Amino acid sequence: MIVIIDADIISCLAKIKRFQLLQKLFQNAEFIIPQRVYEEIIRAEREGYTFVDSIFSLINDRILNLPILTSDEILKIKDFEESMNLHFGEIEAIVLALREGAILLSNDSQVKKEIQRLNLGIEVFNLEDLISTLIDVGELVSENDIKQLIEEIENKDRVLIRNKTYLLQKVSKS
Repeated sequence: MIVIIDADIISCLAKIKRFQLLQKLFQNAEFIIPQRVYEEIIRAEREGYTFVDSIFSLINDRILNLPILTSDEILKIKDFEESMNLHFGEIEAIVLALREGAILLSNDSQVKKEIQRLNLGIEVFNLEDLISTLIDVGELVSENDIKQLIEEIENKDRVLIRNKTYLLQKVSKS
């Protein structure tokens, strides 16, 4: 299994130091970040953000891979740029997911909408989907675990988890 990770998800997991959650959820998966995401990480490093150090470690340890696009895929990106309302990095992630038959992790709701609109058949997980699936597979087993994870995400990455009540109810039912 191959998992493509967009900038918003990889940076969130780096900020809360919880990449291992993906490794538990997607055991034996190959994790990929698009070249554009890597460039965003380099820009963040130049701006003084230290959370990127853990991402560089994942790349150095070959846990995160950086694929090379073919010329056909570059042309596909150009085509998608004209028909999708997304940034270049997200479009690159979609093209890679199509090539690899991969799962795409992105917290941008527009990514999922565009994939559905064009009927591309790519499975997309956002942060809430990941938390929900972690509950389903027994990696998050208590309300305290979920509250702590959500608090870390909201405080360190400034991302609002909207369906907290649903996620907390889900763990109490299992």
